[in-house]
Order: sequence, then C-alpha cells, then structure tokens
Amino acid sequence: MVLTALGLVAFLGLASLAVDMGHLYVIRNELQNVSDAAALAGANRLIMEQNGEAVRDSTAAYDAAMDVAQRQAELSGLSPGGPESRSDITISIGNWNIYTGNPDTAWTDSDGSPYSNANAVRVAIRRGEGVAFGPVANFLAGILGSPTSEVAATATAYLGFVQSAQTGAVDLPLAIPDSLITAANSHNRSWLAKVWGPDRAEATSPPTTTFKDLGSSSFYANNLQKPLFDTQKAYLVTLTTSDPVPGTINDNLIRQANSSSGTPVRPMARGSRLYPISEYQWASNISTIFKNFKSAYNKKQVNGKYTAMVPVYSTTNPMASRFQEGLRRMAGLFSFGPSPAHACFTFWNQSYPGGNVPIYVDGYANVNVTNVTYEAVASRASDLPGKCDDCSPYAPALNGQNYKDTVDCMINNPESCRNQNSVTVEIPVESTVSNPGTSSGGPDNQHINPSGAPGKGAFAKIAKLVK
Repeated sequence: MVLTALGLVAFLGLASLAVDMGHLYVIRNELQNVSDAAALAGANRLIMEQNGEAVRDSTAAYDAAMDVAQRQAELSGLSPGGPESRSDITISIGNWNIYTGNPDTAWTDSDGSPYSNANAVRVAIRRGEGVAFGPVANFLAGILGSPTSEVAATATAYLGFVQSAQTGAVDLPLAIPDSLITAANSHNRSWLAKVWGPDRAEATSPPTTTFKDLGSSSFYANNLQKPLFDTQKAYLVTLTTSDPVPGTINDNLIRQANSSSGTPVRPMARGSRLYPISEYQWASNISTIFKNFKSAYNKKQVNGKYTAMVPVYSTTNPMASRFQEGLRRMAGLFSFGPSPAHACFTFWNQSYPGGNVPIYVDGYANVNVTNVTYEAVASRASDLPGKCDDCSPYAPALNGQNYKDTVDCMINNPESCRNQNSVTVEIPVESTVSNPGTSSGGPDNQHINPSGAPGKGAFAKIAKLVK
C-alpha cells in the first residue's frame, strides 16, 4: 500500500507534467500570439506622416495594440471590459537599436513624444494573481497542492527604415546617390570634434539636385562607348538586364500619371543591383521620357511638390558577401534572358576608365519633385525656343552654330534636348514615411555613411517582430 501510494504520487506528478504543462504551453502560445499581433498593430501606427515629416503618435500606437488585445479576448470567449480593466497587459513605447548585438540591451524606453526616437512597441501579457482573468487553473497539479499557475508572454515590434519595397512601392525609376542623403543629414560629429572643433554650418533648406539624362559631367566627350559614371548624380535605373529600355522607364512613369495603365516599378530590397541607363544619344527618347515625367508631375503634384519614393544607391553592396557575389556571377553564366535593348547606352555592361561600377540599393528616400522641364524635338529653327534640338545635323545646329560632332552639340548647345529636359528633386532634411508595401529592417543613413546623423530616411509601413 505504501509503495502504491508513492507510485500514485509519482504517477500524478508525471501526469501533471503531461497534462498541466501541456495546457500551460497552449495558454502561453495563445498569449504570445496576442502579444505578437498587438505589438505589430501598435508599431504600424507609431510613426505617421504629418506635413511631410515622420512624427510619433504614441496614443494611436497604444490604442491599436489594446484594440487587438481586446478583440482577441472576445474571440476567446472572455469578457475583457474596458481597456482600463486590462491589468494583465503592459504596453510600452521605446527605441529598438537593430545594430546592437545583444537583444537584451537593444531596448530603451521612450516618452513617445512626436519627435522622439521611438520606433518600437512592446506588449507584455500575464495570467496570474491580481490581474485580469487571473491565473491559469491546473487540472492534476491541484491535487498536489498547486491549483493555479502563472504564465506570461512578451513581444517587441519595430518600425524602422525601409529594408524592402514590394512591386509599385517605389514611385519613380530614379536613383539618387547616398552622398545627397548624408549631405542632408551631417549633423553628428565625433565627441572629439564636438569638444575641439567649431560648430559646422547647417543648411537651412533641403538640398536639391537637378537630373538630366547626361550620364556624367564629361558626358561622352572622348568615346561614345565609354561613358563615365558620376557617383554624385541621379540616374534612371532598371532592376534587371532584360528590362526593355526606354520602354520600362516610360511604363513606370506612365503608371504614375495614369494608374490604370503602364507598369509599376519592380520590387527591390536593400542590396538589390540597379542598372543605370541613358538615352541621350536618342533625342526622341529623351523627350518622350521627360514628357512622361511631366505628366506624372502634373498628376501628382500638390502645391508644386510631387512626393515620390526613390531608391538611394551606393557603389558598394551593403548586404552581399564575396561568396554571395560569386554565386551571383556564376548564376549569370547560365542566364539566357534577352539581351539589353540596342536603342540605348547602358553603363553597367560597358568598359570605361575606372572600370565597370555596379550600384546597389542602400536605402530609400521620399523626395519632392519640384519642377519638370520638357521640350519636344524641334524640326526647324523657327521652333526654337519652345522645342529642343536633337543635334542632327549638328553642323550647323538649328540655332545656327557649328559643332564638330553630335556629342559636342549635345554638350555645348544650350538648345539641345540634353540641356533642355530636366527634373528638379528636393531631398527633405527630416525623416519621412514611406509608401505602403515597404517592410522594416534598416538601414538608417548613419549606416549608409557613418558620419551621417541617425534618425533620417524613409520609415517603412510594415513593422516586424524583433523579439
């Protein structure tokens, strides 16, 4: 009888482990699902756009997280009452440093004020004594003196800078250099410079750049087959070598002017290869591209500004290792896709001084297109001004001047299509909110260039769980 009694105790203990622990894990998983969903809902409402800037709305984030928790409780057959009765839930607003190696030290609390550094929401849910819904009732452990158990779950969701963009999230096939972003955000200095160095002058207005289809400052001055890539300039880009040019560029722009036609910009992520292209040998293509730019601007501009999301490019791949690069090149050997269109010059497959410079997505920015100038190709001298000279023939040009060749005409003729068609882009100094379809993950512009200031760039629309 003694052995049987002891055996029953041992049996009850093992049965309790199987039944009660299994039940506790089910409850914990349910709580984890609720905390995950609530944290994501809160983070997705934390950073909102206000007058072209990214501002924190901690109240909206809190309400969104609590609303999810309330609805989940109702779906579970519970009576949650009002949010003030949910003593089992703690919702915190803070800053998550995705670059910290130890996730236990990545979180710091924030007051969630509009211009704070808050970028994350943490939701903790607990079942226990003294909180809403109380502890979890045990089945067999109660016989052994443990009628209830406590269980908890915590989730942290982060809404950071854009890591990836789905189809159509990027508005324009126009990539701007990272030098423009870091120039706009060069506020931080080292502690030594702050102690010993004078204050640097800060720009009082957003920096601007004017894009023309001109490749580089030296153009094709020496060799039409060897364009020089200028890392300080913006470029039209495609995402694959098989994208027809200029068809892809025009389709992307038409999509902005008329959402029922054209094609959206392909999906891309940080580290994606970009292919800068140029149409300046073909004046009719230049005019068509800028005509579509003008149509998109006229359709989307508000008070003279068309806000568009564009990729920020770097000449170094921020993601790929040498091994990954080797795999990509190996895959390229077995690619039998269509060759690039011959109606254009592409930089990425040409040999020129400085070597073949690939460019990659290193981030995203929401820029303001503030002006587009467009002129059609002139057919006779009387069309000038008002239309542009395609420099064919170039001697004499339509303005009566003689040029030694087409390149000379396009560079030095102020009436050339190359000089007359342009897009002016303004880069906001403050952080902005990106388009739908963009996922969180980084990087901020401090990590595009370590001398840049943190907290600038385009915040994503879709948060991700980080813990």
